[in-house]
Amino acid sequence: MARQRSPKSPAGRPYRPRVGEIVKDRATGRLGAYMGEVRGEYYLRRPEGGIEWSARPADVECLPGEHPTVAIVSVPSEPRTSGRYRAGGPTG
Repeated sequence: MARQRSPKSPAGRPYRPRVGEIVKDRATGRLGAYMGEVRGEYYLRRPEGGIEWSARPADVECLPGEHPTVAIVSVPSEPRTSGRYRAGGPTG
């Protein structure tokens, strides 16, 4: 049986999701995977991928039931100082 979690912590603080957990941004109505927190804002990304957006922690709520997650894969990018990138874009 899945562990049920409340949208608010016992101290009345905003819900703190796990990285990769699918949550709802009540301000926009969108679902997103929780990516992390920077300077007091949560960063979410569509489960299919795409550009992250920021959300106020108070606007983020857990989904009822199983708390689905997505796999977060970090792919290191090539530094722009590697010489592959020029003023016109990638060279190869």
